[in-house]
Amino acid sequence: MFAARRPSLAAALNNARAALGTPGTWLTGTQRVAVTAEARAARRCDQCDRRRTALWAGSEPGHHHTAGGVPANTAELIHRITTDSARLTRAVVDRAAAALGEGDYVEMVATVGVLVTLDTFTLALGTDTLDLPPPVPGEPERTAPPGAARRHNWVATVDPEQAEGLVARLYASDATVATVVEALTLAPRGAADFWRLAGPLYLKPDEPGPGHETEGSLTRAEVELIAARVSALNECFY
Repeated sequence: MFAARRPSLAAALNNARAALGTPGTWLTGTQRVAVTAEARAARRCDQCDRRRTALWAGSEPGHHHTAGGVPANTAELIHRITTDSARLTRAVVDRAAAALGEGDYVEMVATVGVLVTLDTFTLALGTDTLDLPPPVPGEPERTAPPGAARRHNWVATVDPEQAEGLVARLYASDATVATVVEALTLAPRGAADFWRLAGPLYLKPDEPGPGHETEGSLTRAEVELIAARVSALNECFY
């Protein structure tokens, strides 16, 4: 139904799905598909359900329901990112960066973000989730973008003033929320996949102000009201 009303939205969703199978900055296409499969498994995981209601996640020992495509420590991290991200701590991120690599961790976050966005949208429509894409052969760059360094964030990022190439284009596409864009700049390809969904599903950078209709049928004020409510429910500190 949404394809007939907004063909650009259907194209954006299908392109985002296909991109999940392509090599990123740090992960291969096979690894990225495995991450998305594990993120879906997390939504059916009894262990994650118990942890979400526990005062402290570490107080609920047990085993996750997994898809089986990643090592146990990686599955644990993906489940935390997917189902209990509000309680991630600096210590958890530091351990993940030491065990997996800082770039791998950031790209996992971006990949899970795309998958959750796609699945949440189809869930809201009451339609079937999109099939995971076949992995595309090829190797990731595995090179940090110029200017990447740890500053005020838990992971290395690139400041807008030092951005080049794809990172610079990410900042240029939405300069009003540069701090949000900055969070994933260590993995530019994963970040680009995530932010390409922002325009069709939320707002384009040049979208009109309050009182005007957006590309969809809602006004800017209505979109922001829904976004603020969803952010509050998700415990987003922004």
